[in-house]
Amino acid sequence: MPCYSRFLLCGMISFHDLEKDITIQPSLELETTLPLPIKLVNEIDGTFIARLSPGTVDMILKNMIFRITPEFRFRISPDVANATRPITTRIYSAAKEFFEMLEQLLTLEPCFKIKPPVDMVSETLRQLLLESTCQRGFLEITSFIPQPSFEEIIINGPKIFNELQLDNLENINRILIYDIGKNASIAQFTGRDASMSLREKQPKQNTQLEEPVNSNIHASLVKIIISYLEQNISTRFAQNLSMNREKIFRSAATRETLGEALKAIDKSLALIKTDQHRHRESIKALIASFYADNFPELNRLNLATTVEEFYTKL
Repeated sequence: MPCYSRFLLCGMISFHDLEKDITIQPSLELETTLPLPIKLVNEIDGTFIARLSPGTVDMILKNMIFRITPEFRFRISPDVANATRPITTRIYSAAKEFFEMLEQLLTLEPCFKIKPPVDMVSETLRQLLLESTCQRGFLEITSFIPQPSFEEIIINGPKIFNELQLDNLENINRILIYDIGKNASIAQFTGRDASMSLREKQPKQNTQLEEPVNSNIHASLVKIIISYLEQNISTRFAQNLSMNREKIFRSAATRETLGEALKAIDKSLALIKTDQHRHRESIKALIASFYADNFPELNRLNLATTVEEFYTKL
């Protein structure tokens, strides 16, 4: 069974196949407080790097960097990563099978997420997992105390939820489910292919790097959510939604105009009358996907924190 906080025993991230009673985990090869260059991981085959800072982990796999916080996981550039000096850097090695599962996991967005209260009854949590209707993918149990750890349980059907020992909730930061089938559905609204490898998903290099003067990134987020609502609830959803269209669709992205965009999304959630939980979780997944895809621009505009706070409150 998952070992929720035994960091050095389990490794930073471990995969558990409960049906086969198998755990696949990396081996710690090096731990140092020296600021190792990020490119080092590209020169050591079969390894990945974890850089730990207060409240965050930067996971470096090949030439890809993912920042993990208690609330988010998103891809960042080397420049963003280098702006944070880690307290500890660890290098892990692992078998090929481990890296194949890790790469698949990192292509997925969460379809279910809960931060279980310490007084939650384990059977209540189990029922919530069953009601998620997730069939195939990964269930992730995260902890940041005393050290970051990520336990990935392979899901091959809902029966796996009945096999979990859901105790020690006080040690769990959050539980997420990454469902492969649901990610395929989400991809049609974001343009992301859940089956595409991360290397294929890397943005193409632009030889003409021009800093945009204005950005309407906030309008793009509203359009993604409206597209989902019109295809899943009502084709007239946008017409019935009260919003400040001037600031959302005709103004540059600022904290004020992003605030109007998020206000419109909040109003749209209030208009959903049936199957509210499923639609809310789908919209949260779309926002997380949007955040990950557009983090560099959101960060440049000092809007990333605003999106994080809105997402956390959902």
